[in-house]
Amino acid sequence: MNRIQLRRLGALISQTFRLAIFGLIALLLANLLFSLFMIKFTEFYITSRNIFFSGVIIYIVEKLLSLVFSSSIEVPRADDDSQSEKPYTNGHVNGGNGYHDPDQKPYPDEPPNDIAATSDAETA
Repeated sequence: MNRIQLRRLGALISQTFRLAIFGLIALLLANLLFSLFMIKFTEFYITSRNIFFSGVIIYIVEKLLSLVFSSSIEVPRADDDSQSEKPYTNGHVNGGNGYHDPDQKPYPDEPPNDIAATSDAETA
């Protein structure tokens, strides 16, 4: 590498570190401001006598937060067939396709339950 390439590489590295430090400071500042906002909001909510108004504010903040967080989660589309290829047992021992069969027992080889007959015989 010649001097010009080394100088460009050094400038790129120093710019990257400057941006990383600036981003870290911005993130810490945003976190501090958000914490202060939540503290003030909580104080207002606790000391407010107008329950309806504070409830409306809480509802708006919850909706905004749910919009922010729901947009980052990828939801599979309804016409996506990749989900149907996965086996769906729904927690049943026998597996199955997700439909509940009322006649299907969880353990088909299990002997019948004779606890009631035994307890009746012991008490009689």
